[in-house]
Amino acid sequence: MDIADPRQRAGEYYLRRPWLLTLRDIVVAPITEEWAFRACMISLLCIGGWSTGWAVFIAPFFFGASHLHHVMEMV
Repeated sequence: MDIADPRQRAGEYYLRRPWLLTLRDIVVAPITEEWAFRACMISLLCIGGWSTGWAVFIAPFFFGASHLHHVMEMV
């Protein structure tokens, strides 16, 4: 019995269920990414001496800056 690469098996799983891939890409990934980034960034800013209010205000700018590489890929 040939054991396929797990990445290949995962790809085949999603090909049979395109709605699941769409759900992952459009709903789950953005929410978890935003949540994880903000949780880490706000904590680090507060530890670094920022007030909670300023940390909550400035964290989205860091989140946006962390995605600037996508712009460079398009240029």
